[in-house]
This record gives sequence, structure tokens and C-alpha cells, in this order.
Amino acid sequence: MVDLWVATAPLDVAPCLSSADVQRAIAFVYDVDRERWTRSRSIVRRILAARYVSTCPEQIGFAAHPGGKPYVEGSTLEFNLSHSRDAVALAVSDSGPVGVDIEWSNPETDVTELTDTVFHPDEMRFWRRSGASHAIFYRLWCAKEAAAKAEGTGFVVDPKLFVTSRWDHDHCFVRGTRQLWRATIAVENEYTLCVATPACADAAIRRFSIAEQLGCVREFREVAS
Repeated sequence: MVDLWVATAPLDVAPCLSSADVQRAIAFVYDVDRERWTRSRSIVRRILAARYVSTCPEQIGFAAHPGGKPYVEGSTLEFNLSHSRDAVALAVSDSGPVGVDIEWSNPETDVTELTDTVFHPDEMRFWRRSGASHAIFYRLWCAKEAAAKAEGTGFVVDPKLFVTSRWDHDHCFVRGTRQLWRATIAVENEYTLCVATPACADAAIRRFSIAEQLGCVREFREVAS
């Protein structure tokens, strides 16, 4: 079973960090990066403590797999986090590795310049047959990145090594460097979201709201001067 926690609007989350987290946050050069990392880390700690781990949020211990992917110490839980602009996605699995990616589908991005760098030739052909649209580009990209994160490498390796195939409306398969992954895709507002799980597991995915769980919704509006 995989639980997917999502927020696509800004959240006002009280900081919830361990002493090690505080030192890591201080190391950020830019305030905006520090604030986003602090918010994301706090969300992870609060969600895990509220629903999965019987300890205080600040006391949850994290360790890392050889590739650097974090997991909860002393637990079989696997989790993965992604954020893009104000959106956050957290996937939590009790049945094996999981990867998640959320991306703002920026209509001004010249995706044509990126395709040669990140797409396998088979994906290039699929993208062109599908109209060479932004929407298909972000579906492909999110599926590949979610699978790379599930494997624990991310795109430290060549993105072309993760190859999508067998596309359906809301899912596809991704051949990674170690195994085959099933990618489940959704589009919400301006964001494309994907969760990757082992293809052999066929794990069910449950969807939850971060804002409802934490009770931390704050509406941001532009005020005309």
C-alpha cells in the first residue's frame, strides 16, 4: 500500500526540525531555499508522526540508502518527497520502494530543447506522435524522475537510462537501471504528479490531503496597490 499526500496550494506550516535539520537549514545560502526546505521537512515529520511512527515529529530518525535516498530508521517504511513551487507531494510505502515527482507544467518552458537531453529515442518518437505537447513532455518527465527516485539514484545517472513504455491514460511502465517500475500519473491544476512503485507489486495508492491532515491552509492573494 502506498499513501500519497499532496498539497498544490501554499501551506503555512510551523517549523518542526531536529537539531541536525536546523544545522542543515542554516547551511542554505538563499532564504527562499531555506524556507522551502524547512517547510518540506516539517511536513514529512508531521505526517509521519501523525499517521505512521509512534514518536514525536522532531525525534524521528532518518537514515539513507547507499544512493542517498532517505528512510525512517528502525522502520520498514519507505518515503519520498517532491516539491515544485508551492506544491508538495509525499509518498509513504509499507510495501517496498517508492518514488514521487511533482512538476509545475510551465507553459513558457521550451521543452523542445530538453527532449534531446532527457528522452530515449523511443520516447522521442512517442512524444512526436502524441503532438509534441507540453502536457506529454511533463508526463514523460515525471514518470522517469519518479522511477529514478524510487531506485534511489535520481537523475545523477543519465535520464535516458529510464525508459517509459506501454502508456495508458493514467499510467505507464518505466524500465530503470535495476528493475521495472509502474508509474501512475495525475494532472492537477498546473501540476503533473507521478508515483512510481515496483511493477511486480501492483501496489494500491491512497490519496490524502496534506492541508486537511495538518490543518494549515492559508490562502495567498495578490493585493492590488
